[in-house]
Amino acid sequence: MKKKSLSIILFISISIFVLGWTLASDELKLKIAPLTPYSGDKPFSFIVYGDTREGVFAHKRLIEQFEQERKSNNIAFIVHTGDYVKNGSETKQWKDYFISPIQPLAEKVPFFPVIGNHDYEDDGRGRENFAKVFSMYYTNDDFWYSFSYGNSIFIILDANLMTHAEEFGLQKED
Repeated sequence: MKKKSLSIILFISISIFVLGWTLASDELKLKIAPLTPYSGDKPFSFIVYGDTREGVFAHKRLIEQFEQERKSNNIAFIVHTGDYVKNGSETKQWKDYFISPIQPLAEKVPFFPVIGNHDYEDDGRGRENFAKVFSMYYTNDDFWYSFSYGNSIFIILDANLMTHAEEFGLQKED
């Protein structure tokens, strides 16, 4: 009888551990709507905004306005120019200040991220957290990407590279 109860307890413990690990690994991932192909010559609209690091309530109000724009003007996509959180190393800030407010809209409208200096943080975890949140765009250490929409090409660059030029083997020319 003791073996059965021990097996059940062990199974429950392992299940909780595995479930906890799965939840923890997905907690920083933003679910983003795919970009719908557009080949027409008609004008299209998109939203560019950024620096939402300290204003979670203001960010929520902006998202409400973006949702109204989406419904009335068929917004093609959103670009965030960086500084999502005050300290990129803090997982809680990513979840509370950025992912939680934007998730409902990001599931409806494609979202393209750019990393900001506050998202980096100097201990390396900020950049790591950013890559977890936006894993569909950032792989390995390449913090740039591009996409096409209509007759336009959008190139997303990490402007922080110039701040860390020596770290990436880049040098200023005289």
